Amino acid sequence: MPDAAIPTTGTAERAPLVVNTNQVRPYCSWLLLSDRLPDAARPTPARLIESVARKSPKYRRWSHVAEGDESFISTADGSITWNASVFLDERPPSWAVDDDRWTDASHELVVIGGKEDLLAIHAPADLLESIRRAIYRADLSRYRLIPPRRLENALVRGDARTAYLAGTHRRQRNKADGKTISGMAVQDSLQPGADSSYVLRATRVMASENFPADTVIGVSLANSSAWISRSTSFDEFCVLADITLREIAETPEGASMPAAFPYLRSEHSSLADVNTPYEVASIPLATLSPDDSEETRQAAETLDEVTFETEPATNGTDVALRVSFRGSLSLSCTGRFREEDGRVRLSFVDIQPRDTLTADEVLDAIRHKDLLTVHFASGHSWLDGHLYDVEISDTRFPRWRWSDFSGTDVSREKPGSPYDPDLIGSAGDDSLFGWVVRNFGTSGILTCDDGPGEVADFIHAGEGGVSLIHVKAAHSSSPGRAVSATAYEGVTAQALKNLTHASIGAIASALSRPHPGSRTWIDGVPDRDGRDFMVQWLNDFDQGHPVDVAIVQPHVLESAYRRSVITRDTSNLRVRLLETLLNSARSEVASRAGDLTVYGMAG
Repeated sequence: MPDAAIPTTGTAERAPLVVNTNQVRPYCSWLLLSDRLPDAARPTPARLIESVARKSPKYRRWSHVAEGDESFISTADGSITWNASVFLDERPPSWAVDDDRWTDASHELVVIGGKEDLLAIHAPADLLESIRRAIYRADLSRYRLIPPRRLENALVRGDARTAYLAGTHRRQRNKADGKTISGMAVQDSLQPGADSSYVLRATRVMASENFPADTVIGVSLANSSAWISRSTSFDEFCVLADITLREIAETPEGASMPAAFPYLRSEHSSLADVNTPYEVASIPLATLSPDDSEETRQAAETLDEVTFETEPATNGTDVALRVSFRGSLSLSCTGRFREEDGRVRLSFVDIQPRDTLTADEVLDAIRHKDLLTVHFASGHSWLDGHLYDVEISDTRFPRWRWSDFSGTDVSREKPGSPYDPDLIGSAGDDSLFGWVVRNFGTSGILTCDDGPGEVADFIHAGEGGVSLIHVKAAHSSSPGRAVSATAYEGVTAQALKNLTHASIGAIASALSRPHPGSRTWIDGVPDRDGRDFMVQWLNDFDQGHPVDVAIVQPHVLESAYRRSVITRDTSNLRVRLLETLLNSARSEVASRAGDLTVYGMAG
């Protein structure tokens, strides 16, 4: 036997069998760790399970029955050293109570691969969860989970197909505790303000070009793990693990890289200004990611029926808890926070059982601290062993289009004095309406709908779809004009009010009404037949296609904007106010139509 601490079953010991790697095709999923002692001997699966079994008695039932053959030693290029074993797990079935006549048997494969100071462990989800908990307890102090930001920087690069979000905000009826979002590019669907109190627990994204083409990789930031798919061979399993570890190795901890998911809550580094925990809540079972273990899911089921009453303790970050299960007091304890190993950890002390029938089950559930959220009066939140900032950071509006307004009087909205719609787009028209015709009217169909009951100042239709264009003159044409949120309030409000028309059918219906001042252009040529062609085009177009919104308001100059973003004077505040307005408007547009673009002045 390779390890006497892992017993065999039966009356006689037997030598482990040998597993042929040609017959092994594990699912490509790994717990990812960093090793504090990379030059020391790697742990064998048996030694690892022995360490976990000290606090997890169920693994003492595992029998070591098979070793991997020599093909398990390394990948083809020798970059990862592998060690593998198969264990027999024998236990009574879940439906049998105090009846030892029945035994379920399952064979579990455990594979450990090492590359420099990184470790990849493939094993059943429950065992991986036990390893994580052993690391949290410092029973496996040699290892660390990969910090979430490093894992995000290394592996979360492409378009996200799915995201699992957990809320750091206080629970409230009109806001979800957590979200599971799917789409073509989930990171682009997040909304500033609405999503800025959430953190990313896990995601499935298009992998980098270093992986085989069209690979989708799942990454659990909360659990320090990654998964791809069922491998076709052990060689493929090794290759994908090697690429995954290489991506992490080439991304140093603390590297400064843009967040893959904008708008989400940022991490806080210290307990120094944190005080007075006032609420403890659990993460709902429905928001767990696919790689969470059955043990974690069972704990989440228990916590769904647990309530916490809190009282601030003497220490500024301690919290006294009364924990009830299904409405009855189960136990009381104190939650204690401390900084350790780059994380803010929570432990439970002074535990007093109040109900002997439920206390053990509840205590085991709340020890899954990655399922708990704690809110502090200082505004901070603790989740997954990480502390998050009190402030929701300001977010840059991402859809500025800095455009050339040469030859245009940016303070003149419409041509003529008084306004004459027949002058729109004429040779002498230097108004913003004329700019729209020159920049939007050269291809596709453009019609002006300015006036009472308008859909927008202009509607454009073409290969890219349909856009509603709202125009507003700059408050000043001075090259030294400052950034102003007020300059955008009126036109933004008008754009949002007119979202009632933001569907293809509604636009076609609205444009069918008589409108004496309308002008229409087809590929830059005025259409003397009015809007009939555009209405027919809209009726024939995909009725479910999203309608985009554009705001043409050149009050903000690109140079003034860029200066204001990096300064700390009142101009910075004006930019923050303006972009809060525009980000909120974009969220509203996205909820009912397509996307919002704002045209500012280049230079």
